[in-house]
Amino acid sequence: DIGSDNIYMHIGNELMAVIKQHFPNINNYNNNIVKIRKSIYGLKQSAHLWNKRLCKVLHSIGYNQSAHDQCIFTRPGSAIGCHVDDLMITAESNEEIYNIINELSNKFSGVTYTVSNELEYLNYKINQDEDGSIILSCDNYIKKCIELSETIKISSSPGILESFQENKDSPLLNN
Repeated sequence: DIGSDNIYMHIGNELMAVIKQHFPNINNYNNNIVKIRKSIYGLKQSAHLWNKRLCKVLHSIGYNQSAHDQCIFTRPGSAIGCHVDDLMITAESNEEIYNIINELSNKFSGVTYTVSNELEYLNYKINQDEDGSIILSCDNYIKKCIELSETIKISSSPGILESFQENKDSPLLNN
């Protein structure tokens, strides 16, 4: 996770807003127009500016953005998936993961991390077994959705592993 203070950046162009609520240091707030100098939560430009900065930093430390999914960045031996300011780093070794975390910490403030073979990310539970295989599940999220929808009965899926086929020649798996 990258600290939120990295997200609030100067906008760079002139953006104005009308104040429609009372602020203590503004006496007459009816139709007051203010200039927004930094990106703020909910502003369309904020997400764009953050993504632009993140891409620039990842490129500067040797990552290439996937042509198939713009949230995936790769370099030899590692990959980074991003969702706003949450990053998932995969690498050939824990040492490489710590090197990447140090590189990111040099570029951003407030970087926090968890290194584990078992974690939850964006409602997915991700486990890596000793043989290197990775298991993705979203059981907890599905159960939570069922509870919220007040459904009474939970059933297992009839799907079995043999129902799926991996295409190792797929171009989507190459980046």
